Amino acid sequence: MSTTLEDITSKLWAMANELRGNMDASEYKNYILAFMFYRYLSEHQMEYLEKNDVLDIRDGQTIDEAYAEQAVGEDMSDYLEDISAYLGYAIEPQDTWASLIGKIDGNRIVPSDYQAIFDDFEKYASLNKEAARDFRGVFSDVNLGDSRLGANTNDRAKSLNRIVKLIDGVEFRDEHGRDVLGGIYEYLIGMFAANAGKKGGEFYTPHEVSQVLARLVTNGVSADDGTFSVYDPACGSGSLLLTVQDELPGGERPGIVKFFGQELNTTGLRTFSWRLNERILCSVKRSVVVPWSCISPLI
Repeated sequence: MSTTLEDITSKLWAMANELRGNMDASEYKNYILAFMFYRYLSEHQMEYLEKNDVLDIRDGQTIDEAYAEQAVGEDMSDYLEDISAYLGYAIEPQDTWASLIGKIDGNRIVPSDYQAIFDDFEKYASLNKEAARDFRGVFSDVNLGDSRLGANTNDRAKSLNRIVKLIDGVEFRDEHGRDVLGGIYEYLIGMFAANAGKKGGEFYTPHEVSQVLARLVTNGVSADDGTFSVYDPACGSGSLLLTVQDELPGGERPGIVKFFGQELNTTGLRTFSWRLNERILCSVKRSVVVPWSCISPLI
């Protein structure tokens, strides 16, 4: 089966468009992007646990199974504190992406599980005082009670299950084994913006417009000029800021660009944070999400 970025994104968009029903694209994106972000955070945590030998994994045992087996009782708080200290957030065993998929496949999911997952995430993210503000309200745009998801709580849970299974079925690597998650996210943002009409402009600047502006602000800059700072007072999903980095001579060097932005919409901030991390450009002290000193809410 072909797994080019184009194949992956077109299939994902077709399925997402079919699932959203009568929901506006600018609203449905909150569910798709939020669960993609949650999957990313969960799998990133599992990679941390495995690569750092935090768990004793038996032959034939998955990292998620080992985590669920060992992070129990009083030991669980120790694991969560360790994870939060390193990543800035922590997800307990029953809330991992693999656990969520297992509940759905085993018909063990209950409507309250989704709210519990997001509540637990925010609670455990507060263990790291330095990073607590980074994650506060990061999933607040996800309206789990929206009647367009279903007439009652059970129907809404089924709709959320379908979204989660859609995200779980996405292959984040192409046929050559390259990570294409950033490309998938970029594609979805553009498609949601195009289908949202005027509302799309709230979170996405067309790439062509971003390129023109980026070339203007980087005109005359040389690769030897040192650190370059760029600020967008309404940064949305960060398309313009990231394009400045693309156009900047020597901009591919880690830490050469300092991003500053403000945004009222937390979905936009979540998106920008993720995209920055995918590029590994903003110096974040042992954290997966860019600190609010770089990106802050518009208050």
